[in-house]
Amino acid sequence: MRALLLTILFFHSMAAQGFETILVNENYLNLSITEYSDYLSPTEDNLSILEVTKAGVARQFTPVHSDALKFNQLSDSTWLTFAVNNPTGRQVRLFLNIEAPFLTRAELYANLSDSSGYSLVATGAETAYQQRPFQMGRYVLPVTLNTGLQQLYLNIQPNLATNMQIHLLDENTLLAQNRQALVMRTLQTSILLAIIGVCLVAYLRYRIPLSLWTALTVTGFMINTVGWNGSITWLLSGIPFVEVIAINAGAFLMILGLSRVLLLIRSESYSSWLTDALIWVGRLFIVLSLLALSPLASRFLPIQIILLPVALTIFSLYSFEHRPSTLSERIALAGLLVVIIYVSITTLALLGLISAFTLFRFIIAVLAITAASLLTWAGWIAARAKGTRRAVEGLTLPDVHWPLLRKINHEMRGPINGVMGMTELLQDTSLSAHQQEYVNTIQTAGFSLLREADQLQNLIRIGLNRLPDSEDEFDLYDLIEDTVQPFSRVAHSKKLELVLDIAPDIPPHYRGNAHIIGQILSNLLDNALKFTEHGEVLVQVKPWQHGRVRFAITDTGPGIANDLKTQLFNFPDPNNAQQQLPKDVRLGLPISRYLVGLLGGQLTFSSELRMGTTFWVDLPLLPVRHTEPQTQGHSGLGIDDLRLMVVDDNLTCRKVIEHLAMNWNAEVLSMSNGQSALANLHNQFHKGEPVDVLILDQNMPSMNGFELAQRIRQDSGLNKDIVILMMTGADDVVSLSDGGDTGIEYVLSKPVSARALRQTLNLAMPAIRRNREKQHATKSLFF
Repeated sequence: MRALLLTILFFHSMAAQGFETILVNENYLNLSITEYSDYLSPTEDNLSILEVTKAGVARQFTPVHSDALKFNQLSDSTWLTFAVNNPTGRQVRLFLNIEAPFLTRAELYANLSDSSGYSLVATGAETAYQQRPFQMGRYVLPVTLNTGLQQLYLNIQPNLATNMQIHLLDENTLLAQNRQALVMRTLQTSILLAIIGVCLVAYLRYRIPLSLWTALTVTGFMINTVGWNGSITWLLSGIPFVEVIAINAGAFLMILGLSRVLLLIRSESYSSWLTDALIWVGRLFIVLSLLALSPLASRFLPIQIILLPVALTIFSLYSFEHRPSTLSERIALAGLLVVIIYVSITTLALLGLISAFTLFRFIIAVLAITAASLLTWAGWIAARAKGTRRAVEGLTLPDVHWPLLRKINHEMRGPINGVMGMTELLQDTSLSAHQQEYVNTIQTAGFSLLREADQLQNLIRIGLNRLPDSEDEFDLYDLIEDTVQPFSRVAHSKKLELVLDIAPDIPPHYRGNAHIIGQILSNLLDNALKFTEHGEVLVQVKPWQHGRVRFAITDTGPGIANDLKTQLFNFPDPNNAQQQLPKDVRLGLPISRYLVGLLGGQLTFSSELRMGTTFWVDLPLLPVRHTEPQTQGHSGLGIDDLRLMVVDDNLTCRKVIEHLAMNWNAEVLSMSNGQSALANLHNQFHKGEPVDVLILDQNMPSMNGFELAQRIRQDSGLNKDIVILMMTGADDVVSLSDGGDTGIEYVLSKPVSARALRQTLNLAMPAIRRNREKQHATKSLFF
């Protein structure tokens, strides 16, 4: 035995002279040993240290000459050898840090001598973290080097072919690297835990399983990444192969959760072989997730390499089979693309085709957080849309055949549009008074029928869960005017005042679901006009608390009885025969409550018998800033220089226009009838302060707008060329714009919006300027 050890030491010293030596006399050391090493992948397994150091075997070592050990240099067992010189005259404690995602076992042989033999230290995934020789790193082998020149041997047994880096470090450098890695890994895990928390909050808020499956997907990402970076060993330090278990279990849980997320996030289900394949993929990965926790977990990495790309291919085909129709589906598709990139990179690392070092760990951490964020965002939007039905109290939908109703609704809308279109064309022809009345009646009836079709369409969309959830930029003024304007004909036919009051300080542009907002306001307006026989309906829009916008619909109807208030937002009970009567089937308010909840808003109301009712809709809308060019006045004349007079028997209408004019810094006079208006016009004219613009209501008692305009044009003691704006119902707009002997060139259709009034005043500005110049010239000639 003594002779054998002497022979080993002889060949050992001879071989050491042929290798480039690592000098360890520096205080700071961080050196890749592979550049100084030779490697051997023997055809026979489990060579011992004595066999490796034999002369015949030692000559088979091949130089690495690289900073990394490539996967094609590794087999089931690989030996590395390198020379180290310790000239310090004392023992030096160093650390060999092996950077690899999975390593079954690594053995370091040092201080070979004929007296004591050698020292051995080992680590690897097969050894539980708490039993590893150094617990401030992943695969770290501490070694105490004696003085002088010696040869070290490292035996590596990889779990799977991979790339790895091996560094020789001093203790301070190793601890500094570990502290930095700890900070980064803690930050990454904290972000993923926060995202899981968001998913759980979504579930608690909407009670939709989609949020739990999203949380499972993110949990899979977190477990997979802590397996790749090794931090799972700190948490489960008593389990061998815990890194490999985490990599496998995390990947399988991620695919399992993603299979359910993609199915549940769809706004409507599709029956196809891809849907069935997605379901079976989910079932398969349930089994694999359980098996990944078994002692066989270390053998599952090849299964992951094969099955994950196959599963993601099925997911991709399923996602692209039908074009994403909602915002949540588009975001989920983006998340799926990130998952594909993530799995592609990790699969290449499993195959050893790319390195699994610091940059790799950073990239997969960023990809995991990005994919988790996108899927959670998509899941939140979809859960909000799907959970609104449960979030709205008392909402029960009857069990009906929704596709059939959708077909019926589609067939109805064609004839309705035909009737509405033809009546619009008839309005442009020469009609007698009776014919005009008939056309107006047809239009009113057609509009009512169209409103009922819209209600049915909303109900069908709710039943099929196909409400649009896209949020786009929209113009609030255009939305309100387009929504309110069709109801002016209904208000005019019932001799009601429809008043629109938009706060001047409200931003014009917002981001949100304009389609649903318009449907909500239409439902509430339709309800208000239906039950109001006398008085007015007021529509108000203004900024509200917590970044919300408040829409208020106030009517002067009969009010709501106390016993009906609790059932106001309920759909008709299919088991209650009384509620099935046509007069008791009301869909507008239940649908509106549902839609408001879908947008994350609140719908409240207040009502008193014989006093009227107010509905408030508070919606969270994000304002969009636009830089709009300033409107230049004509020859320095602007709206703030004008003197206005509004004549209307309705107090609310007068107050709205007064409020708008004062916000524009214009002077405004308010009159309730034609006689008062004539008297004040005479008074202002003789004081030398004539009114620039007269805003008249067409329908006033005792003296209507036409008669007042004719009196003004025929009165030589007044400014006969004053600009007159006539406010009227929608049916009279075309006929009034001809002017005639009243000289009315500008017509405003009720309800009058701030934007329409401002645009009309700007349009009339040249006439106002000419009239002022004429008055100034007349005054100069008189003096």
